[in-house]
Amino acid sequence: MSQDGKTSVGLSGQTVGFVTIAVGFAIIVAYYMTDSFLLIIPVTLIEVGFYGLAMGAFGELRGSRSSAGGIKWGTDPAYTMFWGSLLVLVGTLWLVNVAWPNNLPALAAAFLIWFGVAVMLLTRKGASKVQVW
Repeated sequence: MSQDGKTSVGLSGQTVGFVTIAVGFAIIVAYYMTDSFLLIIPVTLIEVGFYGLAMGAFGELRGSRSSAGGIKWGTDPAYTMFWGSLLVLVGTLWLVNVAWPNNLPALAAAFLIWFGVAVMLLTRKGASKVQVW
């Protein structure tokens, strides 16, 4: 069930396929190109985040998947792009921290700047659809 308790939310075949490919690619990158097998996590976060950004950016092209009563939770492009960009940011900050350790204040500042920009963009009038339960 979704967060509104009314609609059923399941993973689509496209999403499952993409995440499977992303994890496979991350294993190749982490195992063969670096010494740390833990880099599977940030590489997967970046890949899945870009998938979310693409689904949010091109969501209007695939048409409305909403029910007759309104939009389903998670079909709002702004929502999808927010979480996709968050995954990309977390994965990128992780890789930056591996490449240049001991720079936590700069990483925290980068996260806060991203969060501030995201809030400013999402609170613009017409930036996202309002979900009324």
